[in-house]
Amino acid sequence: MEKPFWWDVPLWLASEKVDSVGLANNHLWERGMLDNEAWGRARPKEDYPSIKGNGEWSQFLYHQILNAGFQLAPSAGSASGVLNNPVGYNRVYVHLEADWKVSDWWEGLRQGQCFVSNGSLLRCWVEKKPGSH
Repeated sequence: MEKPFWWDVPLWLASEKVDSVGLANNHLWERGMLDNEAWGRARPKEDYPSIKGNGEWSQFLYHQILNAGFQLAPSAGSASGVLNNPVGYNRVYVHLEADWKVSDWWEGLRQGQCFVSNGSLLRCWVEKKPGSH
């Protein structure tokens, strides 16, 4: 799912054909944030009033999805070429072993062995194992 606030998210969840949710999506710009939920359920501005409200609302909805029992990995996208974001501004990192195939990357994403960022790469380890969401 590209964005957790889009109107058809409940339908997509019910279909059980979704593998990830776009948390770092094209509402997050290199030089700011889009301050609305275009084509989706508007956030309650009294709870999420600031320019960061869209990101906070998206995180809230993602946690609601997880708390409802849907194990969906976070994902990302920049809309480079459509918006004024550089290629790869919003991205998802997937942990892989040394020898891997593209299908391994997709499976790692489905299993949630990933994190999203629009900043520097951080290598996260917990008890000598790569961290995950």
